[in-house]
Amino acid sequence: MLLWFTLGFSVMYTAYELIHRRPHTHAPRGWYSRWTRRHHFLHHYGSPRKNHGVTSPIWDIVFRTYEKPSLVRVPPKHAPAWLMDEQTGEVRSEYAADYEIARKRRRIPAREPQIMGRTRGDEKSPVLP
Repeated sequence: MLLWFTLGFSVMYTAYELIHRRPHTHAPRGWYSRWTRRHHFLHHYGSPRKNHGVTSPIWDIVFRTYEKPSLVRVPPKHAPAWLMDEQTGEVRSEYAADYEIARKRRRIPAREPQIMGRTRGDEKSPVLP
């Protein structure tokens, strides 16, 4: 009995991993595969507590973790090869309505905090009145 359970579990887990890997490695071929990628990539890159389903939203709807896929922001280092234009580094035009590359926003350096009249790192200098 344990052997059959282990064998069944192993086969199903392998099948799941193959199905889960495909959206990350292959471009969509039709409306369903396009939808599944948006649905699941929103889980990976937007709302990790939402859209757990890889092939269907049924259990996400049951457990109220479904979020309607909108524009998905994908970090450049995680973007699948099929999504990116090799020459420009941007989303291919056929997927631009569904995805965008999440570029880091340039941070403006904050002012150095002052501690009792001194700046940080200046602790040894005397405080002048």
